[in-house]
Amino acid sequence: MKIPLKNTLLSAILLINTSLQLHSDTTAAFSQSIEKLLKNNSLYNGANVGIVIYNLDQNQPVYSKNENTLLRPASIMKVITTYCALKKLGSNFTFKTPVYLDKNLDNKNNTYNGNIYVQGMGDPSIMLENIDAFCQKLKAAGINKINGKIIYDVSNFDEENIRFFPLARNLYAPPAALCFNLNCIELKLIEKPSVKIIPSPETSYAKFDAKLKIENSNRSSIPEMTVTMKDDYDSFVIRGTVTNWTKAIKCLSVAVARPGLYFATVLKERLEKNYIDFNGAILKDKIDPTGLPMFYEIESKPLIEILKTMNRQSNNVIAENLGKYMGMSEFGAPGTREKGLRSITNVLVDSGIDKNAFYIADACGLSAESKITPDMMIKTLSTLYNNPEWQNLVIDSFDPKEYGGLQCFVKTGTLSSTGVNSLAGYIKSGSTGKYYAFCIIVNKASGSKAWSGTYTTPLILKMTELIKTNKL
Repeated sequence: MKIPLKNTLLSAILLINTSLQLHSDTTAAFSQSIEKLLKNNSLYNGANVGIVIYNLDQNQPVYSKNENTLLRPASIMKVITTYCALKKLGSNFTFKTPVYLDKNLDNKNNTYNGNIYVQGMGDPSIMLENIDAFCQKLKAAGINKINGKIIYDVSNFDEENIRFFPLARNLYAPPAALCFNLNCIELKLIEKPSVKIIPSPETSYAKFDAKLKIENSNRSSIPEMTVTMKDDYDSFVIRGTVTNWTKAIKCLSVAVARPGLYFATVLKERLEKNYIDFNGAILKDKIDPTGLPMFYEIESKPLIEILKTMNRQSNNVIAENLGKYMGMSEFGAPGTREKGLRSITNVLVDSGIDKNAFYIADACGLSAESKITPDMMIKTLSTLYNNPEWQNLVIDSFDPKEYGGLQCFVKTGTLSSTGVNSLAGYIKSGSTGKYYAFCIIVNKASGSKAWSGTYTTPLILKMTELIKTNKL
């Protein structure tokens, strides 16, 4: 039977109206519940709160509040750095750090008479296994002894001190053209028979004077860690109390002041560990590779794996190195923060992001000067999600969490002493399997304590509850 066109159009109009009414009802439910939470919970007294939750299948917001207000993002800034790095470099990009030897490679008596030249190219991910792989390549070439120097070049980036020097917390570690172990040294706490720390890696580059007390409580306590630069090593002083809270947030790790020297010192030590005799000096200098044969190349994992480490660990060195590398690729060496921010800005503007929707002072979110709008973050998350090549890779790079029984993939942000809490990422609906992008940014007055999740957890729990209740 042929259905009259008039009836078909009426059915379509009714369906559209019903859909619009359902969306309107859902938005009203979200608005009433979240506004009630913000009003009744004293946590949010005096706070600037920006929230957007966005239906990625329908391409429309479910709820928004202060979506165009500029707010301090803290470490959710790394979501923006993730997008810009993928856009500019590609998910399969790898860093390559060349290692050169002199021409006079002579295996006579298994001895190499010449220098080792390492040219830093901005790879933030070099670890102990990479250095050991180079040492094994030397062994495979029949080299058991080296008469020469280790010459390292860090000139492809400008050199920065530890942020907030002489404080030496790991999150303040400087970016560098030549990095090692994320430019940090982890500290393992031994409590019995007496309290002491064991650094990892153990290296002559670092000397420690640590006096710590152990307290069986859950109060927040971060020991003070400071550093003094000596001629060929860093001297660290660590004082304070370690509580159960301290152990839980894993803050016992120090930032090194000279990453290139750190790398070169560990390289010298690993040569000996790999049974290669080396008694030469370490020298920082600019390398001219012309005429030097490349003996080895340290190649990183693909960019997406590096981004996964950056996002899940909220690592500032990786974010800042990516910024400087993007700046160097676009504007030439040396890579600087200023060039990196110009490059990031260009990517965002070229992608249709309003230049008035952000002010970026660094690539990692540590600066309290950076500001973005929640709407700008949602546009970034939507673009990442809607790219078939990036979608699953990016979701997997975020920290998997469960809130209110729903699976979420999130990037957290905290500037504890500045009163900033943020959370952004994706929520997966349990009933429909649909994804929602969301952004929560809470800014309180400077001096307000905002440990991770203080202000964002009640809101994300309410949002996931509403998604489940409305069967979205």
